[in-house]
Amino acid sequence: MKILCTFISNNFSLLKKYWIEENQKKNGSAFYGTENVRDAGRGGLIIILDWKSKKVISKRYVLAPRNFLLIKDKIYLPKGNQEVIIITKDLKSILGRLINPHFNSLHWISKSDNGFLFASSGIDLILETNSKGETLWEWWATDHGFNKDPKGRVRVLDKKKNYRKIKFGTLKHSTHLNSVASVGKTKHFEDTIYCSLFHQGDIIAIDKKTGNFKVVLSELKHPHAIRVIGKKIILSDTENGKIIITDHNLKIKKKFKIPNSNWIQDSSILPNGNILITDSNNNRILEFDQKNEMIIDSYNYSKKWKIFSAEAI
Repeated sequence: MKILCTFISNNFSLLKKYWIEENQKKNGSAFYGTENVRDAGRGGLIIILDWKSKKVISKRYVLAPRNFLLIKDKIYLPKGNQEVIIITKDLKSILGRLINPHFNSLHWISKSDNGFLFASSGIDLILETNSKGETLWEWWATDHGFNKDPKGRVRVLDKKKNYRKIKFGTLKHSTHLNSVASVGKTKHFEDTIYCSLFHQGDIIAIDKKTGNFKVVLSELKHPHAIRVIGKKIILSDTENGKIIITDHNLKIKKKFKIPNSNWIQDSSILPNGNILITDSNNNRILEFDQKNEMIIDSYNYSKKWKIFSAEAI
């Protein structure tokens, strides 16, 4: 089994130095909020890992990659602050790019009926594009009551502006929405989109037709990574160290507390039914047996690397 992993930095000590210098960590949280973005020297990396042997079989340096979407033999990968690169499954060749003026600190890509959904975290925007990167639909959190950042400052965004080369620290985001998934008809709406709100600790359901929303899951701590896998949805209650599995209505079916973890960046379901977990602050990827509720395998990567996403390909 091959696992594709993305690391937002291969110089994590420098990234942590930036965060600490900003001195915004508070209330015992593992989260360092920042006013500014300092990218110089952070790097980034993607690898293909043979899970059985734990050998890296392919590697490519990419600036600050996030999650990815595999369609046939093409990998769609948000890169840096401003674009999506399309690369071959073996990571050897870049086939193309997607660019949109509202790509800003892209944290998530997922499939929609008409193309792609993106979490454009830097401007608190959910963006749908076609296969060429052209805008089809937008949902701005600032239009729906989320118009203040964590310090209480009102956030005003110009929708006509090109934001690709503008950088905003996480403490300037009103939600830091960071993952998004289209699920179609649910008990909530006829055409439902789920989104994780990092600052609020909520998962919301959005009516794609009207833009109206409701909070469906709350009291999470910095959630990430909503993934639709068949009839199930899996998501990460990140700083609580928990994995949550639900149905398409976000009714919780299972919840697992992962031992000694306080920052689960991502989770996905493997072909064998086990859960693959990125235990970010412990520099490890875990295989978790749902049935027996135990970790059965792990891979410890370099402490120089800061992981974002991992999924079987």
